[in-house]
Amino acid sequence: MKVALIGAGAAGAACVSVLRSRGADFCVYEKSRGPGGRLSTRRVSGVVPEGDFYYDHGAPYFSWSQKLTAQLAESLQSSTLHPFKKDTWIASPSMPQLVKDMLGRGEVHLQIEIDAIEGRAGEWFLREKIKPHDMSPVKHGPFTAVVITAPAPQAQSLLREINCSWKSQLSLIEYNPCWALMATINEIQIPRSFSSTIFASQLNCQQDKPGRIVHKSNQSWVAQATPEWSRAHLEESAELVLEQLLKELLSLFELKKECVVHSAVHRWRYSTVAKALGQVALSDPQQGLFYAADGCLGTGVAGAVESGLKTGEGLSLSLKTRNSDL
Repeated sequence: MKVALIGAGAAGAACVSVLRSRGADFCVYEKSRGPGGRLSTRRVSGVVPEGDFYYDHGAPYFSWSQKLTAQLAESLQSSTLHPFKKDTWIASPSMPQLVKDMLGRGEVHLQIEIDAIEGRAGEWFLREKIKPHDMSPVKHGPFTAVVITAPAPQAQSLLREINCSWKSQLSLIEYNPCWALMATINEIQIPRSFSSTIFASQLNCQQDKPGRIVHKSNQSWVAQATPEWSRAHLEESAELVLEQLLKELLSLFELKKECVVHSAVHRWRYSTVAKALGQVALSDPQQGLFYAADGCLGTGVAGAVESGLKTGEGLSLSLKTRNSDL
């Protein structure tokens, strides 16, 4: 009996940590080049001879609890979690390390985008999004159970051919978008207090974070635009958004454009949860379909991890029951 997980973010990795400890057979499918989801760090090479730039352009930090640390004691390395700002934490040496710890050496397939789930209870198949050179869609399976950890709209699309008992609840989850600006400047005398801007309070310097690889002559910043600004400019081109956000940042720092060594933007369509379900996870053990994500509890990374852990526990019990019935 094998379990498929769609998404290698915090929820999926937390679920894996439980499945692995219970001896379950599983594999993870992730459409990006690496695990992490919103716990992402971008690496930029070849700009300066001193080395690469790194930006925590996803979640800049996250809440955490001793309870989660205890639950993940066998998975987390002692060097991964570091306290940051008041009552918040970061992962080191980069944000995806938290996810990597929980995934362990589990079977993770990267750069595979799943387009749909098909089949029936106990015999599910994952259909890849067809590529230009493919003659027909690639399918993975069969799987006894499937755990979806993608944002709710993407999860609904994956289930479009399936009658699932909890599918309609996904439409209740709402998200805030976010445009994130990444910029490295060759000016290090910059104040750390700022007035209200379109970046709200999400303006963070990599040099302020413990365990980061930084340059003595440059500062790398991540500025996250407010949900309101991001929503109003959601479908604008990256070039235009970069121009507007960089202009705002330079005005805030009272710097000229010549100080900019590198800059880029990233759009998070489903950045943070605006309206959550208010329950830890969604499950249909009879069909073998589960949903774990921050959209369930709406408390960011910690909520996603809690959702994944709970799903892993419920799924392990379901698999145990199935095995005893055979």
